[in-house]
Amino acid sequence: MKRTYLKLLAALIAGGLLPLAFAPFHLYFLAIICPAVLAWVWHDCNKKFAFSSGLCFGIGLFGVGTSWIFVSIHQFSDTHISIALLITVLFVLILASFFAIQGWLYRLCIQKKPNYYTLLLAFPSLWVLFEWIRSWVFTGFPWLYLGYSQVDTFLAGFAPILGVYGVSFLCVVSSVLFLSYILFSKRYYLLTGFLLLFIWLGGFALKQINWTHTIGNPVAVALLQGNIDQNLKWNKTTQQFIIQRYENLSKSAPNAELYIWPEASFPIAWPDANPLLTPMANDLTIQGKSALIGLPIKKPDGHFYNGIVAISEKADGFYYKRHLVPFGEYVPFEQQLRGLIGFFNLPMSYMSEGPTEQNVLQAGSLRFASLICYEIVYPHLTLSSAKDANILLTISNDAWFGKSLGPHQHFQMARMRALELGRYLVRSTNNGITAIVDPTGQVSARAPAFVATVLLGEAWATVGQTPLYFLTHYFVLLLSSLFFLGAVLLSYQSKNMERYNAKQHNP
Repeated sequence: MKRTYLKLLAALIAGGLLPLAFAPFHLYFLAIICPAVLAWVWHDCNKKFAFSSGLCFGIGLFGVGTSWIFVSIHQFSDTHISIALLITVLFVLILASFFAIQGWLYRLCIQKKPNYYTLLLAFPSLWVLFEWIRSWVFTGFPWLYLGYSQVDTFLAGFAPILGVYGVSFLCVVSSVLFLSYILFSKRYYLLTGFLLLFIWLGGFALKQINWTHTIGNPVAVALLQGNIDQNLKWNKTTQQFIIQRYENLSKSAPNAELYIWPEASFPIAWPDANPLLTPMANDLTIQGKSALIGLPIKKPDGHFYNGIVAISEKADGFYYKRHLVPFGEYVPFEQQLRGLIGFFNLPMSYMSEGPTEQNVLQAGSLRFASLICYEIVYPHLTLSSAKDANILLTISNDAWFGKSLGPHQHFQMARMRALELGRYLVRSTNNGITAIVDPTGQVSARAPAFVATVLLGEAWATVGQTPLYFLTHYFVLLLSSLFFLGAVLLSYQSKNMERYNAKQHNP
């Protein structure tokens, strides 16, 4: 009984430590150690214990890693601390249940104690499949995928081929390979060492390959960071103040060719904003410049969209956000929930989804795959957006996260998108992290957070495609499904063989 509680505690601690592998801590090695602890806990247990220990691991992971949810609910929606805490706890428990179900399914399908091969095939495959499941169940929450923690390690070399799911898979494979030194006999040591070297040296070699290349001349971009207090953002009395701040920021960067305003930075909806934007567009046209501005877009039918508009003769197009944030941009079960508490009545929580297929935004030679805030964390959405583009654009308002882990984790995921697709990424936010990321996922320029400033830097159009464009993220998911099926078959074959041998010895 004591050992059982110790294993539950080990799972909880391992889950709680795993967020330290991600930004802003970057303790990458924990992404190897923590999954190995969970694999050890699940190695010799029944389905019930795998469920409860998986739940403990998930509570640790999401309780620490998504603690910023409490900040968003309590600090910016006037929700009482007790209600905010209750909603946060429920949110963490829902996410933790994915690991609980994952553990139950693992022990259901791998009924006997896993051997070297079933462990190597089943545990990483199921981990990746459940990461994918989290991307779409309840509209999806693809946060804290293990692969994101490796954006600065050798494993990042696999990202342009296999995407974040592939990096997650290889990270968990590395975990169970190290665990195998403890669980299994020395006859597997040589194979284990070879596989580890193959994975990590292979990643190092792949990092030397440039899958895409830049063309033309660099574009001088000015990324505006207004640092507008969230409580002032939709107050009509502060509209002129907000617009003036962004205009002043633009004027402080006279050498820029393209100005990018963050998400919903213009506090008046299109087309009501036309009287103010038209003179701005005319001035930009005279100077041979352009701007991309985040603002709400109101349609004649009364629908509102979280959008981006390109202004000046050198720029063209609108973008309408496609994947909305529950409660932040729309309220599920609106008739029942709207107005109950502040969290269900946020200022921008009446948005509509944009169309699935949209034209790219253009500004001069740059064709932007546009994503607003939360959209950048969806691998499939970014991939589909980038096929006709030569640069990635994401605008955000991470003020909702406050001074928490959220903005750092969000930016790390954006870096992975640039790495996967071999494209420059420009990111303009209200209060940070505003940055320019190169096609290898490295930060080429970054603004200090929580100050009103302009980040002036260079961005390039990029041509060519990484292998991920052709393989898509479904390639790794298909392989994971096949590997898990193979592990299940091996497990049942081994179990049947044991029964046969037992009958032979006890006729």
